[in-house]
Amino acid sequence: MAMTPVMAGFASNDLSSEKKPARIAAAAKEFEAVLIEQMLKEARTTGSSLAGEEQDQATSTLKEIADQQFARLIAGQGGLGVTKVLLDSLKNRPA
Repeated sequence: MAMTPVMAGFASNDLSSEKKPARIAAAAKEFEAVLIEQMLKEARTTGSSLAGEEQDQATSTLKEIADQQFARLIAGQGGLGVTKVLLDSLKNRPA
């Protein structure tokens, strides 16, 4: 499984201050993507239980991958605004 940009950034030993804002922004965006993914997963679970659907492991895995990618796409386009709120709060924080 490939590393997300956030995990790749944390795995690197380059802790220079010029890359720090980009790493923080990537972490905030990944955090928002995880939140959105959980919302999608919960909505799918609720919908499936109401419809009485049963699914095999392959279908379940495919839906999980689709939720991950869809969540990243949504977060990359501005998402729910969580990334912006996090970054704004960090900018206004005293050093």
